[in-house]
This record gives sequence, C-alpha cells and structure tokens, in this order.
Amino acid sequence: MHVRGTTTGREGERAWVADIPRLVLFVAHEFTTDIRSYVELEVEHSLSCASCPGAAELEQAYIEWNAAGRALGLRAGLVLVPMGIINQWHEPPVFHGVVRPKVETVVIPSTWREIAVGAFGQPLDWLRFEAYAMTGLDPLGFRAGGLAGGRQNGGLARANAWAGVARVEAEPLLGVVAGASLYASDAGPNGDGKFFLRDGTPVDLSVPVLGWSLDARWRRSGLEARILFAQWHLPEARALMVSFNRSGAPNFIDPTSPVATRIRGGYVEAAYDVLRPLGVGHELLPFARLEAYDTQSAVPEGYAENASYGVRELTLGASYRPTQGIVLKADYQLRDRTLGFDQTQLNFGLGFMY
Repeated sequence: MHVRGTTTGREGERAWVADIPRLVLFVAHEFTTDIRSYVELEVEHSLSCASCPGAAELEQAYIEWNAAGRALGLRAGLVLVPMGIINQWHEPPVFHGVVRPKVETVVIPSTWREIAVGAFGQPLDWLRFEAYAMTGLDPLGFRAGGLAGGRQNGGLARANAWAGVARVEAEPLLGVVAGASLYASDAGPNGDGKFFLRDGTPVDLSVPVLGWSLDARWRRSGLEARILFAQWHLPEARALMVSFNRSGAPNFIDPTSPVATRIRGGYVEAAYDVLRPLGVGHELLPFARLEAYDTQSAVPEGYAENASYGVRELTLGASYRPTQGIVLKADYQLRDRTLGFDQTQLNFGLGFMY
C-alpha cells in the first residue's frame, strides 16, 4: 500500500494519492522432484476493467527441469528478464524505499518479462547463472523516456525478433553478491509491416538494442548496501525517427524528444539496522539512496538532447521490519531535473510477502 504526496515547483501544493500498486498471488507445483512449475498472477491498482486504472496479468508462468541437479536446469515460459536487481527481486520487504529505484524502472523497465527458453544453474556454491532466448522489444514503443513502451510481456508478442539475455552472479561471502547482465537483440523485425518511406515504400529496418548492467549488494552485520549501473545503446535510433507509417505520417512525431542512442543510469544506496545492537529481533533501517539517470544521454545526429530527461534523485527514509516478511516504510525524495525543475515527494508504505 502506498500513500504518496508530490509537489512540483517551489510553490507547488502537495497532491496526495493512495494506492495498492500490486497484489501478486504465487502458485507452484512439483510434478516430480526435478520438474516443477511457477506461476504468478498479478492485479495492479486494485481494479481491472476498460475504464479502471489497473490491470490483471501474468507476471511469471514457466516450467523448469533440473536436468543436472543444482548445476544445470532448463526453463521455458513467461520469464522475468534477468537485468539488474529489482526486475527479479522486487517484493517490498527486500528493497528500501516505498517506490522502486527509478534507475530500475526507467533505465531497466521493471517489471519486464518475456516469453523465453533457456538454462539456469548453480555450478559452484558461489556462482549462479541464467541465459535465455526471449521475445524481443517492439521498436515502435520506444520513446524519449526509455524502452518501457517496447516491452511485450507475453501478450500477442511479435516474435520476428528475439533477444539473447544472460546474467551471472557471484556470492563469495554469504550476503555479498555481485552480478552482471547482458542483453542483445535486433528489434527491427518486430516492427514488420509498419516502417515506410514518406512515399509509402515499405522498408526493413535494423534496430539493434544492446544493454548491460553491473550491480553489487551487501547484507551483513546490520549493514545493507547496493550499487548499480546500467546502459543501453541504440545505434540506429535515427532510422526510427525518420520512419513513417503506411499513411505517410511520421512514426515518431516529436523531434524535440527523440529516441536516444544511449540511455544510462546508476545509483548507490546504504542502510543500517539501528536495532541490531539491542538484539530485539526487529529491524529499523534508516537509508539513503542517490540516483542519476538520463534517457537522453546521447541522441541521433541532427537531433538535440532534451535536458529534462536527465534527473538526479535523492531518497532519505527508513524501513521497519517487525519480521522478515513485513515492512513499513517512509521516505522523502528530492528530484532535480537539469533544467532546474524541482520536485519533492513524501511516501509512506506497507508491504508483505510469504
């Protein structure tokens, strides 16, 4: 549950919104000791209908087979894209802040899932991996604000272009994890039949999408810390910007906010359990997170970067966990856009998982 109050500008009044962003119901079944299924059903914003703010959807739905014990398994179905931290681990008790880090919702468009087939495993006690072939992005959904509109999420997904995605995690000490993710695709074929020259001549566009992220997290002795950096490259973004639809209208109509050739962002976060020295079993963790992200870090030749998409964000708050499955949160956020536009947000939240 979220209660959020936002002000825009120095004289702006705080506007409050209360919401239940999501409820996820998890169902698992073991067919044998080595073959099992995982399904997550999600309701967003409480209500789902044609005129309602929410949606009812599948978040995950896959079957997996541990072909060689922990060392190697095979997985197929609707799978979370293994990029960054939050996209796979986004339950409210496991991250600080009422709302998820912006870098992992704007730069890495969490929650992001695609139909996939691939392998996973833990060949060593300290080493884990995932690697998939999955449905690619729809390039017509790209915008100046990032790639989120290109997610297909398993709903009548165009499957002319597929992506290769891989992630490796190392945990040399319990609670100390370092990870790296890589994504590569040519999304152009997923716009099949929708790219034309101004005179109506159909064209096939190549739209490479290359992304990577590096991250690390620490949870030991009452200290919790995270650091992440992610970057995307779209070297042929200009071809998208100058494309037309069948009727001769531009596919991308706002030249002042072009699809970027480079998107990037990162954050650092630290928290400490101030109740740990008391040995009470509860946790109270004041935290701070500093983020910087820019979905217009570089733009195609002939276009100008829109500086309003470059944002620095500071979040100060606290998380209280009476037990590991329940969290009460409060934080204050200050957003600074490079044009001098300022915004503050005061958040309160309650979350649980089991």
